[in-house]
Parts: sequence; structure tokens; C-alpha cells
Amino acid sequence: GPQIPEDADEREATIARTIEDMDTALHFMGPPNQAEFRQLFDLLEFTPTRLTMARVSSYWPNVSEAQAEAFLQRWRNSSFNIFNKAYLGLVQVTNAAWYGRPTHYQQMGYPGPPAYTYDKLPQLKRAS
Repeated sequence: GPQIPEDADEREATIARTIEDMDTALHFMGPPNQAEFRQLFDLLEFTPTRLTMARVSSYWPNVSEAQAEAFLQRWRNSSFNIFNKAYLGLVQVTNAAWYGRPTHYQQMGYPGPPAYTYDKLPQLKRAS
């Protein structure tokens, strides 16, 4: 998307951080949701199901932005509710990872948590 840096090294680092943040978000979702996402990621990783369910022939690191966007739009607009739900799950966890990073708060016009929360919730980190 437009918020991801164009410089190849910055882009790769930003994507890697977002994936790490997705992993953190999934950790806090609890075992039932983790199991569902594990099944979804297994389905998307296994070549036969990736081909038939996602219509993506390449291994994910080799998929172009246009191919990834087409896949997401197919699932978003699918007449099958399961694909719609999977799309929403992927979008929600990605958004939680992206916008949960303090350095991205300003992209959505969020000033950040009130100052007192940093004292009460030490796990929060101030945006630098």
C-alpha cells in the first residue's frame, strides 16, 4: 500500500516488522483463534490448496503486489462466506499489527494513548 516505503531495504524491514507484530497480535488472540489462523495459514501455504482456494500459483514471497491484491479481492467479494471471513480475519490482524505500532499512529490521526496510561501500562511504548 501507499504507506509502505518504496526503498527496497526499508520496504523489506517494514514488512518484516509488520509480520512480527502480526505474530504478537495472534499471540494475544488466544488458543481458539490461533488454531483457526494456523489452519488458514496452512491452507494458504500448501500448494494444492493455495492453487485451488486462493488461485495463487507462486510461493508467497514471490507473489507480486498485484497478485496479492487480486487474491484478497477475490476472497473479499466471494459468494462463499468462509472466504469473506478469512479475508476479514487477515485484514483485521494486519491492521492491528500495522496501526498498533506507535510510529503509525499519526497515519490514522490518532494522538496516542493518554499520558497517564504509560505509567499504568508499562508494556506501552511511546512513539519516537
